[in-house]
Amino acid sequence: MTIAKRLRIVVIIACAIPTVIVAACYIAPLPTAASLTALQRAATGVSHREIQLPSGASIAYLDSDIAAPADKPVLLLLHGITSNKDIWLQLISHFDSYRVIAVDMPGHGDSRETEDFDYRVENLSQQIAVFIETLSLPPAHLVGNSLGGLVAALYSVEHPNRVKSLVLMNSAGIDAPQRSAMMQRAMDDRSYNPLVVETMDDIAPKLAAVLAHPPTLMAPIRQLMLAQELSRLEANNRLFSAVLADESNINKLELLLPRLTTPAMLLWGDSDQVFHYSSVAKAIDLAPALGAHIIEDCGHLPMLEAPAKSAAVLHGFFHTPGLVQASTEPTPEVMSAG
Repeated sequence: MTIAKRLRIVVIIACAIPTVIVAACYIAPLPTAASLTALQRAATGVSHREIQLPSGASIAYLDSDIAAPADKPVLLLLHGITSNKDIWLQLISHFDSYRVIAVDMPGHGDSRETEDFDYRVENLSQQIAVFIETLSLPPAHLVGNSLGGLVAALYSVEHPNRVKSLVLMNSAGIDAPQRSAMMQRAMDDRSYNPLVVETMDDIAPKLAAVLAHPPTLMAPIRQLMLAQELSRLEANNRLFSAVLADESNINKLELLLPRLTTPAMLLWGDSDQVFHYSSVAKAIDLAPALGAHIIEDCGHLPMLEAPAKSAAVLHGFFHTPGLVQASTEPTPEVMSAG
């Protein structure tokens, strides 16, 4: 075969690949999404693992260094409700010197629990405790986003000797002095929940709820997202039913903060439409030793919108825990997400 023919074949294949991917988004969206996620994991250098707990539950997680030496610091990441471990991939790439473990909490992602599992916050924390014990992890730096923040705080209070430091990223559990329009609407109308997607029209409101600058997604990507959301719809409804049924969750973190004995800080986006950043000032009133950073022009998911800035804050805190200066207003000193 001549070089010219070989080049033509390469060009034809290269041109055909996007068409094949677009077609796959509609014909087999879930396998396509899984394949794309696997590529992201490989690019980040993490392994997908699962571990069986004594209860029979299976916890899935990403591990950046399975063969890490005992003295390598561990960073453990807990996502928010309806999310999963892969939301941390961009942040993980900034922590080569750590063994990073991102967990699928029960009811999320690839984790599987027993049929009678109760998704209350206390039980989620207990499962994380068993997971850490089963893996024989050393005391870790613990970062929790949204519901994961509340779970991480509860775990830290109950197991202070297992936590080197705690970071609450846009955490649930504080009844913010000022509520976002989205949260106020949800409080007034309990049937309103933009975080649960049932139709293609629900995708834009969900993105607007969690991102300060939601992207305009191409149709094939929306198709993938819808397929993923629908595959989790029943589980997501169960999760919200359990979390919302316990009305004490709205301020549960407020009760935990004064009980924290490990170095802890708050990391928040100033444009969070789920938990308003006024939560930060209230938290510091309750626990003045808390450090805090607010990232300007950033929403509910700093690990997605500002991964480099978030990583910089975390690295600084991990090296000088307890010494981060509190800043509760988005001033020029607050980090820009740009």
